[in-house]
Amino acid sequence: MRASVANSSIRFISTSRAVFSSALSASDAELVASLSKEISEEKTNEEASLSKLPADIGAFLTNSGFSIAESAPGTDEIELIKKNGGETIRVYFAVSDVTENSNEIFEEGEVEAENEIEDGPASPIRINIVVSKDNAESKGALSIEAISQDDVFLIENVVPYVNLETATANSANGEFSRRLAYRGPSFENLDEGLQSAFEVYLESRGINVELAQFITEYSYWKENVEYVNWLSKVKSIIEA
Repeated sequence: MRASVANSSIRFISTSRAVFSSALSASDAELVASLSKEISEEKTNEEASLSKLPADIGAFLTNSGFSIAESAPGTDEIELIKKNGGETIRVYFAVSDVTENSNEIFEEGEVEAENEIEDGPASPIRINIVVSKDNAESKGALSIEAISQDDVFLIENVVPYVNLETATANSANGEFSRRLAYRGPSFENLDEGLQSAFEVYLESRGINVELAQFITEYSYWKENVEYVNWLSKVKSIIEA
């Protein structure tokens, strides 16, 4: 009889512990409610379509020849690819630049209200443009480091690499190799005629005002999508 009671008691305690461990504390429940509210507000925002690309962004991709390389969900860096005759053009940028740089401007006190941020200069987005030849004889790649701001590309450096892998490898070794490479003089220190020639070189490959506008608009849209995904992931972890 005692053994039976003891076993029953043990089973009861085990069950109650399981129920207790799955229940949310008051603080967790409050956080989940706040996350749910934020997700709902973002999804019902009529100004942002989270399910598909806005029409103007899709139109640029259709007309420009650029395409967005596939990447894992939640990836911050975006790669655009375009075939241009016998060469391939790759454009890299980070979606988070549009929000990180806006926050820096606000914190530094350069603007004091949200409407002033919207009316002021656009957030600078760091861009890396890599041009490589498709023929087997040419192994090098040209990397143009620039900033996109107010629909203009501001070139900082032009760096030649011995091969495409060194210019684009997303690894510690790739970063180290690029850091060791001679980056050439600052672009603004080049002869003005040479600066103009580089700008025409990029313009002829579609590195222009339309691309700068696309990068800014796409970054804001993509950042909003990733923000909602981030909210959902945080919520699911807390609820588990």
